This record gives sequence, structure tokens and C-alpha cells, in this order.
Amino acid sequence: MEILVWGSIIAYSFMLLFLYIGWQKIPLPASNLPPPPTTPLSVVIAMRNEAKHIAHLLEDLNQQSHSFFEVWIVDDNSTDQSVEVIQQYQKKVKYPLFYLLAETEGKKNALQTGIKHVKNDYVVCTDADCRVEKKWLEGIAVQIQKQPEIVFWSGLVRYYYEEKPSFFAKLQALEFSSLIGVGASTLSWHVPTMCNGANMIFRKEAFWAVNGYEGNLHIASGDDEFLLHKIAQRYPSQVAVIKNMDTIVHTHPANGWQMFEQQRLRWASKWKHQKNIFSKILASFIFFINFFIFIAILLTIAKFYTLLILLAQILIKSIIEFLFLYPILKFFRRKSLMAYIPIIQLLYPLYALYFGIRTLSGNHYVWKDRPQNF
Repeated sequence: MEILVWGSIIAYSFMLLFLYIGWQKIPLPASNLPPPPTTPLSVVIAMRNEAKHIAHLLEDLNQQSHSFFEVWIVDDNSTDQSVEVIQQYQKKVKYPLFYLLAETEGKKNALQTGIKHVKNDYVVCTDADCRVEKKWLEGIAVQIQKQPEIVFWSGLVRYYYEEKPSFFAKLQALEFSSLIGVGASTLSWHVPTMCNGANMIFRKEAFWAVNGYEGNLHIASGDDEFLLHKIAQRYPSQVAVIKNMDTIVHTHPANGWQMFEQQRLRWASKWKHQKNIFSKILASFIFFINFFIFIAILLTIAKFYTLLILLAQILIKSIIEFLFLYPILKFFRRKSLMAYIPIIQLLYPLYALYFGIRTLSGNHYVWKDRPQNF
């Protein structure tokens, strides 16, 4: 077991070096001010039961520095007051705000309904419970004008929380930052693994060129990753990351274990449908290194493994993760989360094993008040 753990740590180090270089390769915005962008954008938002959140997003959109955009809200059969909120805002926002009812159930169907109606060439997707910066759309439009050959942009997303966030919220923010960093890093190497549907931009013609969500409409999750992989397969050199603080989208962490569990099960449910080989290798590798450490912990408790060796292995793993995560958390202005890396080291093996077993067991999960199967 000791050889397995050391071997996995060495391989893990090379993997994180690969990801670290990938993150550093993503260019930052130019310091010189570009001309004001005029690229028209169509924002598409799938909504289900978001009466508590959608007003904040609509207000943020009303404060945008970019003037050339329209917004399409596609309702996935909400049962709360979401529709009434949209109707109120249609009367007072300064941008064109359209409301549609999804043709059939599910987020992908809702997004596809909206994309059928948009009037502009570039589609910008976000979620109804998110918040955006004032220069969100301006930054996107600038990037499009600078690199018109790109057909798919993956924007960055981070968790926002209260002034005094809970311990649980901070752990989630650290893990989520890591996931966003990994997705951006692999995409910069043109071996995309993941992105986030809360901040996703693509050319409308590219979406229809790959037949939209056809082939995975029956899967509740994956409106982001499956589309990324389809477009990257057809346009391998025309996908990129926007690494700009102005274009970051903010979403919130899960409020309690039950919500967190259902969210992570939804994310994990995509892997059995995943066809991207690199994504499978990366996910399997992360699972097994944490599995080996978990077994080493159990063997240490049973006195079949040396405590000092285990602590040395966990320390080395923490250091290499620290080196990878530091530039990501610095960019996200979340450097204080570095202090939680040792805690994650102890919890993540249990976390990875638990959700790995839950996913393989074929259990269902609940999303937007609807039961879903793996």
C-alpha cells in the first residue's frame, strides 16, 4: 500500500504541474483600453422556481455597461411566483426582456427553446440564481471582438457568501474553486474536461452545427460539459477561457448537507454518460489517489501502516495542491481559503469515496423538486 500511495502522489504531482501550467497559459485582459464593444449578445436563462433569486440577476443586468443585449427567460414549469417577478421586471428594465415557456421539461430543453428564439449570433448562458458584475457582458463582448474565431467561451464562476461565511461554505468555496481551475486549465491545453453553465458563451451557429443537446436531452445534468465536448470535437482549436475578473459570475454554495449531497450527486451522475476519455481518466485518477489515502488511514488506525509515513504523504499532497491552488485562489480573491487545504486533505478521501459509491449504486437524486435517476 505504501508503494501505491507514493506512486499515486508522484503521478498526481505531474498532473497538477500540467494543470498549473495550463492555468498560467490563459491570458489576462490587455491593460490598454479597447474601443467600446458593439457586439450584440443574447442572454438565455433557464428558470425553475427561482422567485427568491431571479430579481437580483435582472437588477444586475439592468446595471450592465454594455448596451447591446437582449434577455430570454425560459420557464421550466415553475410552481412559485417566478413568472410574476418576470412580468414585473418586463415593465421597468431598460433592456429587451422576453419570457418563454419551455417546450418540454428539463433545463436543456428550456435552454434549447430559448436559443431557437434569440436574435443575435452570440448566446450567453447563466443561471437564474446567479449574480453578475457590471462589466460582465462588456468583458465578454470585448473578448469576442478580439478573437472572433473562437466559437465557445468558458467563463469563470466563483461562490459568493455572506460577510461571515460558515465553515461549510468556505470548504465548498475551496473545492469549487479547484474544480473551476481544473476545467479552465485543461481547456487551455485543448483537452477540455469541464465548464460551468452559469457562465458559458457560444456562437449560435456552432450550437446548431452540433445539433444542440441532441443525444443527451434525457440526462438532467450536463447542459454545460456535454455541449463543450461536442463543440470542442467539431472545432478543436476554437474553444477558450475568459480569464477576467469583470466577467466572473457568482453563485451560492449549498445551504446545508442535504442540498450539498443532492448537488454533488447530480454532478456525479454525468460521469456514466461521459464519452470524453481525458475527463474519465482525470476523474478516476482523483478518485483512486483519495481512495488509497483513505485505505492508508484505516491501516494506520489498525496499526498496519506507519503514522509518520502517512503524515508525510498527506503533507506532500497538501503542498503540491497548495502550489496549484494558490494562483487560482489569488485570482478569485480567495487567498484566505488556503488555510483550509489541510482540512480538505482529511475530509476529501471520505467525500470522494462516499459519492463514488453513491453514484455506482444507481441511486436517484432530486433536482428542482424532481426525482432523477443516474
